[in-house]
Amino acid sequence: MTRSTSASPVAGPVASRLVRRGGAAVLTVALGVGGYAAYAREPDPGYRTAIASVADVEQTVVLSGTVEPAGRADLAFATSGTVDRVLVSTGERVRSGQVVAVLDRTRLRREVAGARASLAAGRARLASDLDAQTEQVTVAVTTTATGTATSTATAADAGTQAAIGSLTARAASQDPPIDGEPDGALDGALDDALAALAGQQQAVLDAQTAASAALVTARDALAEQTALCAAAFTDESASTEPGAGDDAGSADTADADCTTALVEVQSAQAAVGGAQDTLAGALDKLSGTLATAAETIRADVDQPTTPDPSAPGGPSDAGGDQPSAAGPVQGAGASPASPATGSTTVSAATLARDQADIAQARADLATAQQALDGAVITAPWAGRVVSLAIDAGAEASVGGAVAVLAASGTSTVQLAVSEAQARQLSVGQRASVVPAGADEPLPGEVSAVSTVPSSSETDATTYAVTVVLGAPDLALPTGTTASVSIVTGTAVDAVTVPTSAVSDGSVQVLRDGAPPPVRVTTGVVGAARTEITDGVAAGDEVVLADLGATLPTGDAETTTGFGGGFGAGAGLTGTSGGFP
Repeated sequence: MTRSTSASPVAGPVASRLVRRGGAAVLTVALGVGGYAAYAREPDPGYRTAIASVADVEQTVVLSGTVEPAGRADLAFATSGTVDRVLVSTGERVRSGQVVAVLDRTRLRREVAGARASLAAGRARLASDLDAQTEQVTVAVTTTATGTATSTATAADAGTQAAIGSLTARAASQDPPIDGEPDGALDGALDDALAALAGQQQAVLDAQTAASAALVTARDALAEQTALCAAAFTDESASTEPGAGDDAGSADTADADCTTALVEVQSAQAAVGGAQDTLAGALDKLSGTLATAAETIRADVDQPTTPDPSAPGGPSDAGGDQPSAAGPVQGAGASPASPATGSTTVSAATLARDQADIAQARADLATAQQALDGAVITAPWAGRVVSLAIDAGAEASVGGAVAVLAASGTSTVQLAVSEAQARQLSVGQRASVVPAGADEPLPGEVSAVSTVPSSSETDATTYAVTVVLGAPDLALPTGTTASVSIVTGTAVDAVTVPTSAVSDGSVQVLRDGAPPPVRVTTGVVGAARTEITDGVAAGDEVVLADLGATLPTGDAETTTGFGGGFGAGAGLTGTSGGFP
């Protein structure tokens, strides 16, 4: 019986020829770089063998993906409206920042102008109310300084009431100001009182701003929590159905998101409560100061006036008491107007309302300006318009597809791989890409491997992988399918055996006519040959696992595992196994 001994080529073409001379089988082999020699042995009945030899091995995984430009932008309007102009055409190359399409902006400009007017009016109203309160306190301090009244209110801020009270005491021991000019004591007390007032006013404005912001945050958190918990309820219902599969894991994630959102809502609501407490405290202080000023003015108005006997028209001239020509004067409580100044009394709550109105006006202006800006689409980078889906006069919705822009230069292939495949891939690995219809492969490199599973309508969990093609400006059609072979491992000058000889982590080594199993440690697993790092030496004759099978003819093919912990297509490196 004749036994044939063969070996698989690795680096470079190997031409073999079986020549019979004198009844003996002789195998002639042409070796390439990194090749190995195979030798004829005396035939052993029933075995097909190969020689362990030194060679280079590549482990690859073959996948299918879709060609996409490295820079792809799906352009859309950020607001709705009627398309006024479309300034590009399909296939046109555009520069960065070039206008692609514009909506009719007449209404949007009007809304921006109205929002600006509302903001200006709110600021003017706040300034007027601040001035009114300042005037009220100024009158109160000046009235006290002249010695014609004393303050009876007790709710004022300590700084303001102290200023007014100290002037009351000084006024009793000093001569009145000459010709109505304020003296030095009045200057200092007035400055103190107005400084205290300004601090209280600012505290109210700041507290109102913080309270408004906290309310917005709480409202947004509640909306997000409502959406997440609704999704969690939906996922939970789906996971209980027969055959739900991975939906149970998705439901657990949704439950966790809902729980987190609930905690954030509670935190936001607590922040609202704290901000409102701060606002209430600021309002109380300012209200006390304004109450002190109002009571001081009211006391001055209600105090009877003693005529000066020496003044013209006094009792000495008229010969008796005369009624006041002005008639009775109303107290401060009878009218919202200040009796001394004639201006409307402005409360602390009024300032808070003014500030809230300004905050709302700012938000309205920002929204209107954002809508106006969103009515114009510009190219985010230089590139080519791949598609255009709208014409002038058409109605556009927010986010609706208008155009697709592809950046000039690099192309990529987007892949969706299994978890087992994702574990083999890493950034920087070499790849060979064959687009549909192409004859020659294109070089590429893995540029991204996602660790987050992609959402899928099927039960399969996949991970996104990006391969960047090395050649620029390939002009490959977007969406073209491509076959991608990624090198996941290499071994140079390694002891190798045919992959089919490895079974359950062992290799049968032919010794003295018998093939005992020998435990081996495998390294890089190629489609045709496998690296052996321990257990077999170069020159050992190994028995092929599949008797009568033809040996594979190439190394750079899809990895198919054989024993040693390798599943089909997994191709994990550095795995060892034992013979049972």
